[in-house]
Amino acid sequence: MTPYKPAFFVTVGAFAIAVIVPWCRGRPTSQAEAPVAEPPARSDFGGAAPAESAYAQAERRIADLQRRLETCEQRSWNVVLESMHKDAKARGVASAQASASDSGYERQQLALCEITRAAMRDRLKQDQETIAKAFEAVGSEQWTADWIEQKLAAETELFGLDPAARERLAHDYERLWAERGPEMARLVSDPNPDYAALMGSVRAFWQQEDALMERQLGAEARNRYRVSELLSRTAIIATLAAFANQPWDQSIAW
Repeated sequence: MTPYKPAFFVTVGAFAIAVIVPWCRGRPTSQAEAPVAEPPARSDFGGAAPAESAYAQAERRIADLQRRLETCEQRSWNVVLESMHKDAKARGVASAQASASDSGYERQQLALCEITRAAMRDRLKQDQETIAKAFEAVGSEQWTADWIEQKLAAETELFGLDPAARERLAHDYERLWAERGPEMARLVSDPNPDYAALMGSVRAFWQQEDALMERQLGAEARNRYRVSELLSRTAIIATLAAFANQPWDQSIAW
């Protein structure tokens, strides 16, 4: 099994990009939402600045995806608030007051977003038994060693880490897994896992991981790291929420 990021989550991420983003756009990106150009890459962590890579390009695409999803979410809330206002103002009034915009392009795009979310939850529930097997090795000695090695390789490419910085991160990750790993291993090994508790454990791990990144590399590096983890973390927490029969709302924010 591929450590921590099983192939399923790659599929979920690809599905999100290929399906949700085109449907949730709804309107052209405004000037305020347009991707901001980044300064040339440089390393502040002891190594030569890495050349532009597919990983860095993906990071920018993920950041743009996040902005688009936030825009989609805001439109969703606007529609809800507008509907509540109309219900309060026109309760008992004939539906003839509905306007063309109530079924226009914006509403159609919102409907497609909701259809996609519902379809994804249904598919996750259908495949729950198979997907759950991907978690079974979490926290084991070999799984943890492989996870740390893959994580350090990705962070070395992202930040241009020198050997000393990489070694410090390795020690911090080992301590983090020694603290958090046993609890996650216990939860995933249960024949009937408490997925709500597992969500809490995973989020606590990520919070400590983010603090670790900030302590070792600084706040900017922490923020860049969180962006690089956007798809994988969101896919994992959404999967656990579906298994726990919890909604995909603010409660699953990480």
